[in-house]
Amino acid sequence: PVKQHLPALGQHTEAILAIPGTRVIAIDRDTVALELAKERLAAFGDRVTFVHGRFAEIEAHLAALGVDGVDGLCADIGVSSMQLTEADRGMSFRRDGPLDMRMDRSSGTTALDMIDNLSDDELADVLFRFGEERRSRRVARCIKQAREAGELSTTLDLRRAVVRAVGPARIGGVDPATRTFQALRIAVNDEIGELTALIAA
Repeated sequence: PVKQHLPALGQHTEAILAIPGTRVIAIDRDTVALELAKERLAAFGDRVTFVHGRFAEIEAHLAALGVDGVDGLCADIGVSSMQLTEADRGMSFRRDGPLDMRMDRSSGTTALDMIDNLSDDELADVLFRFGEERRSRRVARCIKQAREAGELSTTLDLRRAVVRAVGPARIGGVDPATRTFQALRIAVNDEIGELTALIAA
């Protein structure tokens, strides 16, 4: 059997905790990431508090802990290699998995739900805005056609639909589905909204 190597999450937190007297409140949407970080940082005891939640809820999380302010903030945004290598998360076009893409798999709308609920034009707007996909209208149309034909339920199905729209050629070594997967992941997780709310807080 192939042994899967998962990253030791919590490296930034460990570096911060190496400074005497610091305390860290670690917030993450991903329960798997939290569990791995807890294992790595167990030696720091109560100097680190783990919270399952979103950036946008930072004020509520701090209030629940009786904290009215912080001295600094480190936001690790985007997707991790662990999330890309786990096929069941549906974030990678290299591994077949469900069209999920949620950072927190316990709540929210999946990528497939989003595709079902958006019109062709709305889907094209998501692909253009968050993926800078120049052929967003054509890609959106091919995705919706694949769904209507019963040919879209997995990540590899989505990649095939994108390739039908734009061709298989890699541009600068980048897979043709990269922009579409990035756009859907950002939209599914409201990553821009989360970051905006964090900055405002």
